[in-house]
Amino acid sequence: MSWPHVPLKGLKMAVGPYLVDIDHFYADLAKAGLSPLTIRKSHAILSASFNQALKWGWRDRNPVDRASPPGLRGREIHPPTPAELGRLLEACDGVNPDLGSLIHVAATTGARRGELCGLRWGDVDLDRATLTIARSISDAGKIVAVKDTKTHQARKIALDASTVDILRQHRKLMEERAEAAGTKLGPSSYLWSQDLDASAPYRPDRVSGAFVWLRDKLGLPHVTFHALRHFSATTLAGQGVGVRTIAGRLGHANPGITLRTYAHFLDTADREAAAAMGKAMADLYPASEKRSSAPSMARRGTTSRRPSRTDGSSPRATKS
Repeated sequence: MSWPHVPLKGLKMAVGPYLVDIDHFYADLAKAGLSPLTIRKSHAILSASFNQALKWGWRDRNPVDRASPPGLRGREIHPPTPAELGRLLEACDGVNPDLGSLIHVAATTGARRGELCGLRWGDVDLDRATLTIARSISDAGKIVAVKDTKTHQARKIALDASTVDILRQHRKLMEERAEAAGTKLGPSSYLWSQDLDASAPYRPDRVSGAFVWLRDKLGLPHVTFHALRHFSATTLAGQGVGVRTIAGRLGHANPGITLRTYAHFLDTADREAAAAMGKAMADLYPASEKRSSAPSMARRGTTSRRPSRTDGSSPRATKS
């Protein structure tokens, strides 16, 4: 696509024609079909560039500070239902077990597509039921590259019993393939690979292509591979798992991202937690007290008494 031109040379104050140029640039990007998020990334790059110019003494102000990038619209999250996920896994059973294990791990860990492709057997400790996500695979421009995770930080997450079992079966299958070819798997071997020695990872585009073919065959065009990540997050939220824990498993830079993305599901979980607390508190009261909307203070031994007068006379009513 042809990118609109911005006259950066001579860009000065955050007022006047140059600021208008920046805002027009954002408008042109929107007309070209770019999303608000992508435009805001362009805004961030421009801002960082001029901040560096300030440090070098090339400019005395950053004209991007008062520009107006588009606001972000809240995205609707549509995770697959447990039944839909079950259909996907069942369809892979015995036909494409590699894809089946990949879908299972994606749904239970919430890992990104590139992060899953970058997993090596040295990252997995099945005895301790842990998984370390330390890298990601990119195939932008058809060039496969190993890079850092999105937050440039590795993270270790716990695995549930079903995922450990799936990975043990997958490991056994890969070892049998390697042995038949006269080779072995090592710690640097990838979990999912087309090579018998697993020396090269799956390409993310290949994962998406295989998934789309499967979901379309099952009549589930609305389910995307990324939605498996949403399934993991919303399932945890529905079980009352804390936001920080969910953010840590997903690899979000801060819990605020998790709150904004899954606010509706977290609110539902919070209401369920309130109902559970109400039930627990109701169980504390005797059966006789549950019939009233509130326990009687008299029955709980806290009846209040009017203080007696020190002169021995009866207390008089006072006018308010």
